[in-house]
Amino acid sequence: KGQTVWLRATLRTRGQSSGELTLLENGRPIDLDPNSPGKAKKVELTKPLTAFRLPVPMESGGLHHFELRFRPSSKELDHLPGNNHATGFCYVRGLSRILVVDSEWTANGGRVTGPCAPFAEALKQKKIHFVGITPDQFPASLATLQTYDAVILSNVRADAIGEQQHKMIERYVHDFGGGLIMVGGPESFGAGDWMGTPVEKALPVTMDIRHIEKKLKGALVLIMHSIEMNRGNYWGLRIAKAAVRVLTSRDEVGVMCYDFGAGGAIWAYKLAPAANKPYIYAQIDKMEMGDMPDFGSAMILGRDALIASDAATKHMVIISDGDPTRPTPALLDSLVKNKITVSTVTVGFNGWCHPPMVKPMKVIAKWCKGKHYAVRNANRLPTIFTREAKRVRRSLITEKPFMPAVHRGASRRIIKDLSGFPALRGMVLTTPKPKPLAHTPLMRAGKQGGSGDPVLAHWSYGIGTTAAFTSDYKSRWGRDWISWPGYASFWDQLIRVVARGSVQDNIRVQTFAGDAKPFVEIEALDEQGGFIDDLALDVRAIGPDFEAHRVDVSPVGPGLYRGHFAARRTGDYFIRVKYRRPMPNGKHREGIIVSGYTVSYSPEFRRLTSNDELLDAMATETGGRMVGRTRRPITGEGAGRVQIVPVGNVDLFSHDMPPIRTLLPIWQSLLLIALCLFLADVFSRRVMIDWSRIRKAIVSWGVTRGERREAEGSLRTLSSLRTQREAAQETRQRSEPKVA
Repeated sequence: KGQTVWLRATLRTRGQSSGELTLLENGRPIDLDPNSPGKAKKVELTKPLTAFRLPVPMESGGLHHFELRFRPSSKELDHLPGNNHATGFCYVRGLSRILVVDSEWTANGGRVTGPCAPFAEALKQKKIHFVGITPDQFPASLATLQTYDAVILSNVRADAIGEQQHKMIERYVHDFGGGLIMVGGPESFGAGDWMGTPVEKALPVTMDIRHIEKKLKGALVLIMHSIEMNRGNYWGLRIAKAAVRVLTSRDEVGVMCYDFGAGGAIWAYKLAPAANKPYIYAQIDKMEMGDMPDFGSAMILGRDALIASDAATKHMVIISDGDPTRPTPALLDSLVKNKITVSTVTVGFNGWCHPPMVKPMKVIAKWCKGKHYAVRNANRLPTIFTREAKRVRRSLITEKPFMPAVHRGASRRIIKDLSGFPALRGMVLTTPKPKPLAHTPLMRAGKQGGSGDPVLAHWSYGIGTTAAFTSDYKSRWGRDWISWPGYASFWDQLIRVVARGSVQDNIRVQTFAGDAKPFVEIEALDEQGGFIDDLALDVRAIGPDFEAHRVDVSPVGPGLYRGHFAARRTGDYFIRVKYRRPMPNGKHREGIIVSGYTVSYSPEFRRLTSNDELLDAMATETGGRMVGRTRRPITGEGAGRVQIVPVGNVDLFSHDMPPIRTLLPIWQSLLLIALCLFLADVFSRRVMIDWSRIRKAIVSWGVTRGERREAEGSLRTLSSLRTQREAAQETRQRSEPKVA
């Protein structure tokens, strides 16, 4: 704290320019010129490359995100404003910190209150620095999560944080050596829908209870009639899969719909254990939902299957717009008699649930002791079906007091020097992952010599460590533990085993842009300042998609190692360096260092001029040419190479390109001709023509036409004679003398 670090910045320009530089640290502007008003620094760019060293005082450890902005004096000189900024980040090693995420976390004036207060006091007693948050405040970026050495998820549902955060937590442990502890509660582990998530993959326990007793398993039947809503088939498939995902392998599930071909309700997947979920998903994908005329046939089919099941909890969920004929009271009574609960979900077109259609759905749910949902936003459906599926999974939580037993043969470094473990009043049932990878120091004893259920489990995952404590640290299940003298020591030892350790060696990791690809450079020195040339390195680059890629590094000098990595997308890239160093005493020391590289903008913005070499290669390959450029051989030094130089007086519309002849397919024309010939051939073979009658018709038509012409000629002659007679009479009358 209080130290000053120097940032290096390089600005490239095609010509002389000027402007202002602004530097932000975690969104806060840094004063780059204390002698001038404002916090920006005026700069003159007179060279193609101008380098700056910018001082930044470090007031705290953790993540420091920097953004450098350049604002030109004249916007007319800046043709690429998209590359006027750059971002980067670094980690400043400070005190080790733990992130505690709890749905009941409350703090007033820096003092933790409520159910989490005893746990917070235990951490303070052991001088463990922590930050407590609720799930909605969980870090949105891997960079922020890196500032903590361990994360504790206490009674947190899977859907309380996003799926992207699930992947982020898994990478945080596997590739960056962070620690993860999941603590139980009514909304944790399998009861909190963590089954099948990347977080479950990282934990030493699985939420699938393979040893569950028959009386503890549940059975679920889904009746799907969602075609009346927008994209009904899509939502039907999605929500059915969401319900199946949260069931254990011993729970039973069945999915049915109405099929027009079968003339009634059919099973898309007949009621059976949900052990092979990929197969169940495939059967659901084949489901084609028809417009169900009545509820009765489907509910009878589901009722009979549930009655035949030996599950302790039996539940049915119906999704529909409510227009099928409602079931009879006798059918509803038979469901209640056989302890089958029914929940209903009403959906409608464009989110409109017609009140007359909602009423029968409410009646069914109330009659069968279920719950009714009127859904206007389809995005709520997966959550609703997941919640309803959990009704058959209440067996995952047991709230009977028990004494945790120390498991013989398991690693005891977490419970070292601890004894007299008091009773716990509840836990979430889980199954430990295979030995010897997972260690279970504390167990709940099983019945009749069974293996029992894990209370505390831990293992190494990737280069990190995770642990599961299936009870809780609050008064609900851990009331006796809070007053136990070893309470604080237990959590102190657990956190210190899981948390990421500090780096003790003088190893520096830097990243650079490079010409083609960015590269990482690792410099290793021993305690006397000598070079370490036999360092074993495992380097990974994790991009914005959280996919890890191995970086091959090789020595390029004394104590210096270098390797290139791909960075095609914009965003933050994390470089994790795991090293193994031989020590003089014959042993080895390991450590993890995290660095970063940021792609601030798309790569094409880095080039300030056109890529003549690429354009020339494209023109040569395609037989074209570069307009306004010509290829000139280099003489002297560099002979044999070609230089691309501009030319003047370019006519962009000159027609001097060689003519291009292209062969066009004529099969369409030939096909049309063949079709016409085929029709003519069929006509000639199938149609009999009486040519004599045709000749007679032609002759008759000709005779008739001749007579018509002759008659028309006679009429014209008579008309002409009449006209001449009238003209002669008029002439004679004019020539006779008039008598007075």
